[in-house]
This record gives sequence, structure tokens and C-alpha cells, in this order.
Amino acid sequence: MNSELTKLTKISLVTAIALVGLFLSLAYITPQNQSVRADWTYPSGYDPHGGYVDRLTFIVYPSEDIAQALLALQAGTVYSYDERIPHQSVAELEANPAIEVTSVAGTIYRQLTLQCQRFPTNITGYRVAMAQGLDKPTIVANARGGYAQVMDNPIPLPFSYWTYENEMTSHFYAEDITAANATLDAAGFITDASYTVEPGWRFYDANTNGVWDAGVDKAGNVAAPDGCQIELMASAGYDPAIQACLAQVAALEATGLHGTVVEVDFNALIAALGTGEFNLGCFSWNINPPGDPTLLYDFFHTEGGDNSFFYRYNNTEYDYNCTMFMNAPTRLEARNWAWNCCRILMEEMPMIVCYNDEYTHAYRTDNWEGYTQQFGLNRMGGQPYTYQQMRLKATAGGPFGCYPTDYVTVLSEGMDFTNTILSSSGYTQTIFGLIYSTLWRVDPLDPESAAAPDLAWNWSIEETTAAGDIQDGLKYTFDLYDNITWHDGEDFTSEDVEYSLMNIHPWGTYTADNVASIYKVDTPTDYQVIIYSNNSGYVTFTQATSVQILPEHIWSPYESGNFTWSPDAVVDFTGTGCFKWNTRVTGQYVILDRFEDWHFGVEHPERTPCPPPIPYTLYIGIAVVVIVVIIIAGVYFFRIRK
Repeated sequence: MNSELTKLTKISLVTAIALVGLFLSLAYITPQNQSVRADWTYPSGYDPHGGYVDRLTFIVYPSEDIAQALLALQAGTVYSYDERIPHQSVAELEANPAIEVTSVAGTIYRQLTLQCQRFPTNITGYRVAMAQGLDKPTIVANARGGYAQVMDNPIPLPFSYWTYENEMTSHFYAEDITAANATLDAAGFITDASYTVEPGWRFYDANTNGVWDAGVDKAGNVAAPDGCQIELMASAGYDPAIQACLAQVAALEATGLHGTVVEVDFNALIAALGTGEFNLGCFSWNINPPGDPTLLYDFFHTEGGDNSFFYRYNNTEYDYNCTMFMNAPTRLEARNWAWNCCRILMEEMPMIVCYNDEYTHAYRTDNWEGYTQQFGLNRMGGQPYTYQQMRLKATAGGPFGCYPTDYVTVLSEGMDFTNTILSSSGYTQTIFGLIYSTLWRVDPLDPESAAAPDLAWNWSIEETTAAGDIQDGLKYTFDLYDNITWHDGEDFTSEDVEYSLMNIHPWGTYTADNVASIYKVDTPTDYQVIIYSNNSGYVTFTQATSVQILPEHIWSPYESGNFTWSPDAVVDFTGTGCFKWNTRVTGQYVILDRFEDWHFGVEHPERTPCPPPIPYTLYIGIAVVVIVVIIIAGVYFFRIRK
């Protein structure tokens, strides 16, 4: 009996060990090697090649759970926090030696929208005096805890090639009550004790005849004669907006004008803008890369799509300069006309810019490196360079490490759409920017640069003259890399570019305007595409050719529905980017995997499987011991009974 029991025990042990070994071997499989196939280095020295990590996991922590997200960063269960960190939390994070905190100028800025056809904000002198009396450093301190930069210009600071901020001879940074009073006096806002109900408060008397000038605005509104009372509208409970409005009220009252902060629901604020029943609304604008300042047309040109909704600004000199900007054939000429537009805006002040926000982010440096201050955007902003470069330190077995490596980061919101052309969310586009590629990119280290390769390695811009089916405008010729594949293994060709520009993006909620000038696309070869635009302006190049290129063979079946479908299966998300779709759990996480055949991918060496986590190993060992004990006990029990 003892010999039989010993034999059975040995068999049981060998079987258990074999099962465990088989399980572990199936769980960890070393990937195949890949080779670098696109050779390019930016003039700044930035190397776009990457794809070091095998998996990229985005965990969703809603904005109300920021504290939990930062605790996870401190504990090392997530490796970066890519959202803007509340300034109250910065000191604690900076005290952690394993965490690096960075603050750089971002693309978001806080501004006060002034209704230019409603009294008294329809008076230029009133608007300019508001800016002169505003204490912007106080707003930065109260609203952002110092993590912002005072600014006047409507072009964000990271877009240094286009912004007029550093070219201005004078600024509206610090309050200047003396100048504000002088401006109001010259504009006809009178302080005369002989005919004011409340001595010291101003009223409007453009003719200086002691009679209140009623109905001076284009809408025919009549306001109270003393203090020119206005309401400053801010989103209820949103402190940055409220602090900006409070500072503006202080400036108004210091110059003899009345103002009241009114907190309203955001939807009510938007509704007021739609009807024009407002004088001032506080908003922040987020200007997305590549940063050509077409907002100068959209917001302030008389025919701009957003002007009639926000500012209602009408200035013929501005319209002329803005039209010239939009039609300038070269980048330099466009920049100079843009500066002219910004100069006029500073003289007319339909928008008061308070500050350029800073992106304050944090990431762990104990095991990871490869963070790039991309185009002044740090970790966010639609450019996926940082994740392409993320890699393990040599001290942690890097740059590749064992297989598989998983980089874990945070999103403050889940994806709003799984269809990229329907989404306006920066969080969603962070995901899609890694899955889908564009024809060209911007150098992340040089905001002065124009464009650099992505799907295309070379391109040219030529003017066209109307003849046959060709219109006056520009022709863009792109030479494409000839060895790019989609994530599903299909070849990428010029047909995909044509289909994206002519069929898909015209239906996009936020891309239709970008490609509106494109009327014709030729594909002379599989790897050359010629794009025709009926606009001769340089900025059209940026608009028309910076959209994501999508696969015709995936999207064409949904054409009859105007591409309003909701991608769901893995194959639906087929792209050419450095990461490919794995899975998504709504409101919880999104997982992407490295695309082995990415054309800018680095070669991965042979790697060993990563050991399973210690708790997992312990559980396996305990399970094996329990199984063996049960087997031995069972054999012993039945042998005794026999």
C-alpha cells in the first residue's frame, strides 16, 4: 500500500506542476521582432520613432475623483496624471521624490466675451477701459493659484509663431485706473455731480449736453442712467470664471461703473449668447493643434461662423485684414496679416483675454522615462508623441523590459463617441490620435516649425488657375510611404486618403469645415495623392490636410448612413497609428496595444516573459499544495477503506 501511495503521490505532484507550467507558458508569449521602416529625424533633433511599451491603459477617473487619481499616482498604480492638477495638490506631489511635476503654457485661455452690439459694451471706449482697469495677476492668483500666465492676445502662447503677444508695444496686464478713467472720459461716460442720481457714478452722454443718451446701442436697449449697470455671467459654481468676473467688477467700480456677477447654469449661459441678451460672458477657449489661428476669422470676421453667436463684432478694417490673412499664399505673409488682426483687436477689445492657462501635470520617474514637452502642450493636446516615446529606464530593465509592459495613465472623462469624426472631446481624441495617423505632424520641440512627415514623407504646394475641372486655388501633392499597413494587415494607399477627404470627413461634425475647400483628389499612383483646394490661403493647407486618415475598406460599408455609426468591434477601429484598439469598458478604462508594424516603430529584441505578480504566484502555489493534499488524502482515505 505504501509503495502504491508513494507512486500516486508522485504522479499527482508531477501533474500539478505540469499544469501550472502549461498555464504560465500560455499566459506569456514573446512577440515577434519588427523593424524600423521610416527614417526621419526632426530638424529640432526629436526622433519620432517609438512604440516601446506593449500596452497602454487609460483608467477613467471623473473630475470629482481627482483626489483618488492622485492617490493612485502616489501609490504607483498609475504612472501619470495627464489632466490639469488642482494647484492645491501641487505641493504634495512635488514632495514625492518619485514624481515629477511640470507646468508649461497650454492651449486653454480664460477670456471675457463682450457683446459688441448691446449697450454699453457696444462702445469701444467702454470695452478698452474694462481691459485697462483689470488686474490680471490677481485673477491668476485667485483663479489658478498662480499656475497661469497673464496674456492679452487671442492666440495661445504655445503657438509662438502666430501669437502677437510678444510683438505688442504695450500690454493690459496690470490695472491702470488712471488710463481707464481717461478712456471713459474721452468716450463720453460722464461723472458730473450736477446731474447724476448718485454722485461719482458715470452715465453716458456722448454729446456732453447733460442729457442721458438712451437707445445708443444697435439693438435699441435703454439702460439705467447711472453707473451703466451690466451683468457679468459665469457658470454657476465654477471658481475660475467667477474670480475673473469679480476682478472685472472691481475694475468697473473703481472707474465709476456698475457691474454684478451673475452665476447661471452653463446651458442658460449658452442660451443668453444665442439670443444676444448679455453684455459679458466668461469662457475658456481651447485651441487645438496644429494651431493656425483661423479663430481670427471664425470669431471676429463679420462673416465668421462664431462671430454672430459670441461677439457680434463688426469692423471693416478688421474684415479686410482678416480676409487677407485667410488668403495669404505663404506662411510668412499669413503670419503678418494675423498680427495686423491681433493689433486691431487690441485697439477694439471685443474680447478681454485674462490669462493663458498652464498645464500642470505629474508623472512617475522611478521606472519610466520618455516624457516630451510636446509643442508646449506637455502631456495633452492631441499629439501622441509622449506615449510613442514612453519606455522603461535602464535601471528597470528598459527600454523594452520583459514582455508585456503596460503603461497606465489617467483620463478625466471617458470617450464621448467611438466614432472619431463625431467627437469633439480632447479625451477621446487622445485615444484616436494614437490609433489614426495624419499626413503630417508638428515638431513637438519646435513650435516655429511648419510640418514634418507622418503618413507622407514629402509634399509640395502649387497655385492653380481655373481650367477645365480645375479651379483657382492650391494643389497639394503628397508622396506617401510605400510600406504602411493598416492594423488589420491591409495595405495603406492613396485611395484611403482620397476616400477620407472626399467621403468621410465632409460628414464629420467637427471636420466638415476643415475639408470644405477640397473639391478634387487625384491618385496617380498608390503612393501619391494630389489634393485640390479652391482656397489660395496657406492656412487652408493646415485645415484641409491635418485630419485623420481612415481606412476605406472599414468605413465604406457605412456610407449610406453618412458615417454616423458607432464602431464597436476591434476591427472597426483599424488605423495606421502606433497603437491599436484592444478593448473599452464604458466609463472605466480603454486599453490599446502596440502596433507591431507601425512604420515609425522601433525594433523589439527577443524578450523574456514578465514574472507574474507575487500575490498571483502565491495563489498558484497555495492552490497546488491544496490540490496535492486533497489527492493524497483521497488516495489514503480510499486505500484505508479498502
